[in-house]
Amino acid sequence: MTLLAQPISRTSPLPSDVPPPTPPSVARARWLDAMRGFTMICLISHGFGFPRLAGEAWAKPIGRQFDHVEWVGMTAWDLVQPFFMFIVGAAMPFAFAARRARGGTWFNGWPHVLWRAGMLLLLSHIAMIGTGSQWGWQLINVLAQIAFTYVIAYCVLDLKWTAQLLVAFGLLLAHYLMHVFWPGVGPGGIWAKDANVGAAIDRAILGRNWSGGYATLNFVTSATATIAGVMAANVLRSLEIPTHRKFLILGTAAVTLIVLGLAVSPWIPVIKRIWTPSFAMVSVGCTLIALLAFYAIDLIWPRAPWGVFIAVGANCIFLYMTSILLAGRFRDIVIRLLGPAPDWLASRFHTTKEPWLAFTADWLVLATLVGMAVWMHRRRILIKI
Repeated sequence: MTLLAQPISRTSPLPSDVPPPTPPSVARARWLDAMRGFTMICLISHGFGFPRLAGEAWAKPIGRQFDHVEWVGMTAWDLVQPFFMFIVGAAMPFAFAARRARGGTWFNGWPHVLWRAGMLLLLSHIAMIGTGSQWGWQLINVLAQIAFTYVIAYCVLDLKWTAQLLVAFGLLLAHYLMHVFWPGVGPGGIWAKDANVGAAIDRAILGRNWSGGYATLNFVTSATATIAGVMAANVLRSLEIPTHRKFLILGTAAVTLIVLGLAVSPWIPVIKRIWTPSFAMVSVGCTLIALLAFYAIDLIWPRAPWGVFIAVGANCIFLYMTSILLAGRFRDIVIRLLGPAPDWLASRFHTTKEPWLAFTADWLVLATLVGMAVWMHRRRILIKI
């Protein structure tokens, strides 16, 4: 209306030539891109090298939070994968709103969804083979799990929030009941490593179990993280909900989920490796708190320097594959180059040199990957699927 009310000169573009502004509910969110990049940096950092210093008394409690729990329990590092799966869901309302604005529908979006899920499965297998895993089907890698949860989240993308919530809790209930009514319960109980229903399904269908006790069945409960991402993004991008109410809704949800997860943990232990319902609730609650932190910072500080995070998040799949396939080899080269270095660092800290070499190598590899991401972003090189 404002444009039509203005005089049109010979040098001004015609009103029909001016593209309409992108609606705020469709435009990309810097806070989400920044959180994606932060999570990606964690994912490719190998614990920022701190687990390499496990032999140092002062570094032990720090390194513990940068490594996964063996079975029952949870550390900060166990939140990295839930963060990533949540962000995949949070990006979906923005991405598909843009498609809807171009005339797309839920039905004709399926070819894109299935293509993307298929590519994630392919890359997952390439990544596992590249790390020396045996040939054959595997569905526990983070990319394979996202392939399943992405499809599940798309199924409920256009439903009301009440229906999405029911589906999410239905998945948690289904996972619980599958464990409770599985007839092959051993002496370790229904949640025992390599003796639960998820492990039994993998042995029956794929003919093997995975190191660490991971199970393909995880996608049933991890899908709740992706669905929660969809729901949270719909709240934050809404133009009808006041800002203070957005914080109230998501903050209340976060506290409720953490309390519920901890309350049922005596019966359903918090286990990330098989993504128990209690872990699903606690991890989504923690992820919501992190999301609100990024959203608040971007709200209070609109020009927050998210540059590095946004650059890393723009090519997250490429960086993940590069980290899996090449970072280990590059790390070995760095250690060989640093090996002849003097022992002044070791003598200064009264320790051996090898852990510090590994720690330094991890940081140099991370710096290289981040530098590569920044270089690609500045040249608008985006590798997507």
